[in-house]
Amino acid sequence: MGYEFTAREGAAFLRLLTGSARDIVLRIDAGGRIVRASDGLAALGVQLADMLFPPTLADLAEPRFAGRIRAYLAERPSARVAPPDLDLPLRTADGRRCWYRLRALPVGRARGFVALLRSIDDLRELEDAAFVAGMTDPLTGLANRHAFQAMLAHLIDSGQGGVLALFDLERFRALNFAHGPRACDELLRSCAELMRQGMARDHILARIGADMFAALMPLHDLARAQIPAQQVCEWFNQLARQGGGPALARMHAACVPFAGDFDATLRAGEAALIRARAGGVLAARTINRAA
Repeated sequence: MGYEFTAREGAAFLRLLTGSARDIVLRIDAGGRIVRASDGLAALGVQLADMLFPPTLADLAEPRFAGRIRAYLAERPSARVAPPDLDLPLRTADGRRCWYRLRALPVGRARGFVALLRSIDDLRELEDAAFVAGMTDPLTGLANRHAFQAMLAHLIDSGQGGVLALFDLERFRALNFAHGPRACDELLRSCAELMRQGMARDHILARIGADMFAALMPLHDLARAQIPAQQVCEWFNQLARQGGGPALARMHAACVPFAGDFDATLRAGEAALIRARAGGVLAARTINRAA
């Protein structure tokens, strides 16, 4: 590693070392400045030997984490119970973000710390994937009902305004009975793809039921929101007419502005969708145009 520990530092080091090539072992003085480091620090583009004034650990982290690092190190020597490890992002020389979990052990009185930065990039990727999976409909890749409810409530609470569009498929159960679940799955994936093509990038798309979809359109008024909703319906129903057959599903849609709260908005959307179903098959006749 290019340097030697004192007996006390060596004992602390052995308790920290995990063997990961991406982990970084540091010797930090009482002021938080990095005195020595293992080879992992060089992998971040930091060469202590080339620096006239070595950086502090806080210097290597994103600015919003600098205060947390200083507070962690200040608390560590006097704490009766060791504070929890601190997760923080460090910036590499080429601007990449790498996540580490910091654990520091005080060495003697006012002599500083031996610290381990354990790479947790893989762990955070797994956590992010689990979060995305929990908010995503696995069949279509759109947001699921749980995510839709959370985002609609957030948009309403923020007071910024917008429009909720609801889409449903008529004769979906008949299609399932006549052609089986594989055909229905393919139909639902096709609906999701049409929504991605027809709606804007800032629209939040979700599958919220077996045969129901939704789009949240922040900062839209009703007239502007109806245009892409109608387009999606027209595309889908044109494909349905070309396919023919009594069991083919047809799409209806309704648009309503955000109301005073989540429940009121959803009730208004569902009521508008019922009126849309009674109005006919084609999107031009099923879009609810009432404010």
